[in-house]
Amino acid sequence: MRQDRGTPNFASIMQARSGRLEVLPFTRRIRSMILHATHSHLYPGHRGTVSGLERPEDLPSDHECLVEFSDGVAASARLSQRGDHWQLHTNAYRTAAGNDITEKYWQLLLQQEDGQTRFRITGKLQASDDA
Repeated sequence: MRQDRGTPNFASIMQARSGRLEVLPFTRRIRSMILHATHSHLYPGHRGTVSGLERPEDLPSDHECLVEFSDGVAASARLSQRGDHWQLHTNAYRTAAGNDITEKYWQLLLQQEDGQTRFRITGKLQASDDA
């Protein structure tokens, strides 16, 4: 199964990998989570909002997400609970101005405020702190 332009669709990729198409049951609806940053990069003290998450306590301990920066660029990321705090691992990306930003690890706080989930970067972590 291929789409008109020769790009494989999801079903054809699954069939190619397994030889058959499997439908996996979901126990709950999974939504995309986006952290909306107010600058083109993150830094300690940075504050932003979160969409796709009604309450921080509903978040699984390890979740893929996107960080959308104010210049329109988005980076893939992973949010993980580490003890009593959250850690955000952002993959490398390039700002709209052309600056390369390497992958980074951040400690952050998630909180509900005025009916909106918000985040605040509380510190920068070293890659070795990812345990």
